[in-house]
Amino acid sequence: MRAAVPFEIDCIQSDNGPEFGRYLTLNAGVRHRKIRKRKPNDNAHIEKFNRTIQDWKNYCKTFPYVGLSSATPVQYLPKMLEYAHKHKCQVHGFAFTSPTKVFQYDFDTVDSTSWMQLFRYGNITMFNGDIPRPIKNYKLK
Repeated sequence: MRAAVPFEIDCIQSDNGPEFGRYLTLNAGVRHRKIRKRKPNDNAHIEKFNRTIQDWKNYCKTFPYVGLSSATPVQYLPKMLEYAHKHKCQVHGFAFTSPTKVFQYDFDTVDSTSWMQLFRYGNITMFNGDIPRPIKNYKLK
């Protein structure tokens, strides 16, 4: 566990479930602190994270098309996209401004209002890899 994070772990806090206590104290050599009984707010950020993951799984099973914001932590994007595609759900990336990130992850569609500057003055721009290439002399029919 210590090799998985780039910092020293002194203590881990969890709910009162038996899953972690024995492992942490015996195998990992990390102090384990349990939250107070009937006080889930002591661990609210973890509870919210778990709920968010459960909601994502439910959305992917229920809807054919879901979206992820650019505010989604990048370390979760590959697994979230993989889960959605495994359940035949397409994923839209909202507000992804970096072409590098757009091509790095397996989104089905993406958008960003900052891309509008590429289309100013009636220009049409295509991407060649992650490099925008303007199309000259395009005429609407």
